[in-house]
Amino acid sequence: MKKILGLAIGAILIIGLVAGGTWAYFQDTETSSTNSITAGTLDLKIDAGDANVNIIAALADKKPGDSGKAPGPKATLTAAGTLTGDLSIVFGNAINVESAGSTEFENDSSPAAVGTGTATGGTTATLIDSGAAWGVNAFAGYAVVTGGAGAVGTSYIVSNTATTLTVSPAFSGAPGATTDYRISKGELGAKIKIAPWLDLNQDGTFDVGDDIALKSDGSVSTAALQWDTVDAFSGVSFTDVIAGFAGPDDFYLPWDFVEPGSADNTAQGDSFTIGITFTLDQ
Repeated sequence: MKKILGLAIGAILIIGLVAGGTWAYFQDTETSSTNSITAGTLDLKIDAGDANVNIIAALADKKPGDSGKAPGPKATLTAAGTLTGDLSIVFGNAINVESAGSTEFENDSSPAAVGTGTATGGTTATLIDSGAAWGVNAFAGYAVVTGGAGAVGTSYIVSNTATTLTVSPAFSGAPGATTDYRISKGELGAKIKIAPWLDLNQDGTFDVGDDIALKSDGSVSTAALQWDTVDAFSGVSFTDVIAGFAGPDDFYLPWDFVEPGSADNTAQGDSFTIGITFTLDQ
């Protein structure tokens, strides 16, 4: 017992010395102080810039038999950011405007303007005529042309109520009491054909198996150009046409005012506008 007690006391003394003394040991410290992540950028350019580009210039006085083929008007698309993305293409609504006023050679079954008046209000997406009594969606697919001191442009009528037209694309401003309007639907978009395509090697020739032709049903082909009317391409979307797009690639928009085969004057004086949106995303 005395021996055990002596050992215990000795152990306590040793622990006390350890706790009260100064001990040295090896140490090496390293740091990691530059941990950083930078997001990449997606930057799609059209003809080397970001401004609107009219692939087909404002052409006038075109007639059956005229065309812009071989290979057609074009714009160059390039990914200028640090990342590649997937290229999608969307055709806007084709805005078909009937010839204004009296056109001697028109033989339309409906008048040149099916609705005219002065707006009482609206927004960039609507035109309101509180005195109107339109049939619901009677003008869906028609064009509305504004004029007067409060002119805000021309647009496509998506839908309508008895007193309100809903449009896309947006007007340049909100219609008001000084905004005159004319509702009509021209035929030119049904007479002119287009064959949009992507030239992946920029040689100006459609290369079977390599280049990409867009079809009016929203699919693509690498076999041949796919011609259809402007109206057929209206509102059609092409998602991820090119995955991992870097460019530069040329987008061509050839057009053809097809010969009717017999006298057909319904498109005389008419016009159409169609927008195309190119998007690069992940």
